[in-house]
Amino acid sequence: MSNVFEVLRGPQGTVFGRNAQAGAINITTRQPSDSFEGMLRAEAGLNSESENVGQISVSGPLIEDRLGGRFSAAYSNLGPDVDNKSSGGKLGKVETGVFRGSLVYTPSASTRFVLTGNYERDNNIPSNFLLKNGPSFPAVQIDPKGWVNRQLSGLSLTANHEFERLQFTSVSAVNHYNFKNLTNNNFKNLTNNNFKNLTNNSEALTFSKMFSMPASSFIPATDWSTYDESQNSLYQELRLSSLDNADRVWVGGVNYLHNSYKLTTNYDSAFFSSTNGTRNGEHDTNSYAAFGEMTVPLYGNDRLKGTLGGSYTHDRKTYDSKYRSNGFPGTVAKFHQSGVLSDDMLTGRAALNYELTDNNSIYTSVSRGAKIGGFPNFTNNAPSGRKDTPYKDSTSWSYEVGSKNRFLNGRSALNAALFCNTVKDENLFALDSASFTFVPKPIDTHNYGVELEGSYQLADSWTLSGGLGYTHAELHNVSEDVAASSGARNGNFVPAVPKFNTNLTLQYYAAADWLGLPDTNIFALAQHQYVGSREADVGSHFKLDAYQLFNAKAGLEFSSFDVYLFGQNLTNERPQYIGLYYGPQSTAITVGHGRVLGVGTQIRF
Repeated sequence: MSNVFEVLRGPQGTVFGRNAQAGAINITTRQPSDSFEGMLRAEAGLNSESENVGQISVSGPLIEDRLGGRFSAAYSNLGPDVDNKSSGGKLGKVETGVFRGSLVYTPSASTRFVLTGNYERDNNIPSNFLLKNGPSFPAVQIDPKGWVNRQLSGLSLTANHEFERLQFTSVSAVNHYNFKNLTNNNFKNLTNNNFKNLTNNSEALTFSKMFSMPASSFIPATDWSTYDESQNSLYQELRLSSLDNADRVWVGGVNYLHNSYKLTTNYDSAFFSSTNGTRNGEHDTNSYAAFGEMTVPLYGNDRLKGTLGGSYTHDRKTYDSKYRSNGFPGTVAKFHQSGVLSDDMLTGRAALNYELTDNNSIYTSVSRGAKIGGFPNFTNNAPSGRKDTPYKDSTSWSYEVGSKNRFLNGRSALNAALFCNTVKDENLFALDSASFTFVPKPIDTHNYGVELEGSYQLADSWTLSGGLGYTHAELHNVSEDVAASSGARNGNFVPAVPKFNTNLTLQYYAAADWLGLPDTNIFALAQHQYVGSREADVGSHFKLDAYQLFNAKAGLEFSSFDVYLFGQNLTNERPQYIGLYYGPQSTAITVGHGRVLGVGTQIRF
């Protein structure tokens, strides 16, 4: 439903007002077309583990030269593919419904309003964490199974007016998020309740290794929790900027964000005092920012341009949390904590870009990023009657030098970048050894690396594209208390960051005359992705395995419809995404979906 994704690396906030320390993704959605058009797409999986998809999209003018609209809806159902040794069935089903609509009103050639609304709902039956290298992997032993419900909705209005020498833009948005689940290993606690959401988080195969007990001791098991969170946000940005064709590009503006977040959890555990009791937490954030950036030619040379930008942000966060015990030995009956955090942040960036030719350029940039600290969502110390410490502010410096090139009259492209980032007090989540809960740990990080991406048109019908990345990321200045509670050490690799990753895509598109099909095109695509091994946690207790994914698609394009076959993850890899270290014999991971095969069609009208 979106047509352009732009990944912006490094600290942001000088062009888009909301401050972002690590980077941002700029999404440009498809706008209404000048004439009526529509599309129907359907995909059917060839086995029970595959995915079924349905999508419809219509677009066109509603009032000639004044009002246009685009409306899209989609539904997908991904089949379960992780064995549940307890029930004999499978887990991992993902069901998603999405709607998006936009209206574009242009009362004059210089004024434009875009109203966009979206809604998404997910209903999942998760497989949760699996015992790494466990029997019959990938498999779990869960009773009862669980489910998760998530809803997102949003409404935004963008207004733009062009004056003679500049343009004014206003962006207004409201968003709502709701997530509910229940994590349970004790069916006895559920029989008298009608929970809307259920998920399991103390899987029997893993817990049997952790406690050296038979897996049957946890069927039904001993630990469960409910998790209900909601978030409402209001965003307003006002900015002035240069016209799109200006020689000197500049932007300046202000924005405001209000965010209200509520979390209710109910934990019951036979083993850990921290994962017992009911918690009600409320977090409110008010953020105010002013920002600006300008790019101008230097020394009268239009090929050499300099960029300078900065932003000022004032954040204020309030927090209120209440805890009530369920009677677990050693816990206080109830506990209340609240607090206020307020801080100011200055960030910015400077860059130089030199066009060697019309098709080749080199650039360099330096950026400073920051993000305010906050209060933990989960009050780890509340059961013992102690306040939780807010996590720290974080600051960073990012450096990059690179080159962008096109060769052979545009048939080939090659981009390269060297980067280096240093972060002070990055809040990395770690499993606390004393409480067996996840808490943010302030740790300095340092990383550097290289990225290459390119494409080459092999022939009129063949295109090859790909990329390669290398990243070296380490932990620095680990404090003694962080090391004692999490196992982190100076020189450990930053978790979830692969040293090497590659991607390669080969595409074919040509007339199908040689198949005896006039006015028809044939298309094919083959993809390969490699992601190297990564540390699972800050303690470097174990690694997440490297993985490779092979995808393919081939079909025929007729004048008004397409038909095709597709395969995702053809070798049936189980990529590992997140890891938990409970002990030497009990390491748990989340895994991606296995092989998906299907047939599809797309009808244009």
